[in-house]
Amino acid sequence: MIKNSNTVNLVNKDQLEILATLRDSVNQDKTGLEQDMERLRVQIKELGDKNRMQLEQINVLLLEKVSLQSDGIGQREKMIQRERDFGYVNLMRRFPPSLNLRLFVVYQRFASDVLWERYS
Repeated sequence: MIKNSNTVNLVNKDQLEILATLRDSVNQDKTGLEQDMERLRVQIKELGDKNRMQLEQINVLLLEKVSLQSDGIGQREKMIQRERDFGYVNLMRRFPPSLNLRLFVVYQRFASDVLWERYS
């Protein structure tokens, strides 16, 4: 009976040692995983901040693009108007001066009416 009891105690000691080793191993794994989790949290926060910053930069660039496009449209309209004006000047050279004066007055009235309608 004593022999059986010693055997049971040895088995229990072996099992306790195995359990203690497993606990140590699990605690080490847990500590490593907690460190990894904290590192990933920091990385997520940094990437979120970087993402917000890049989004703000994209928005600024988009606003600049819209502004430049509208400026470009305005420049094109001015160039087209200059070409029209130049074309009218060339056309007016072909007519006698009295007719040119009348055409110029009509053109001025037309242009002012168009501008008035456009910006009213």
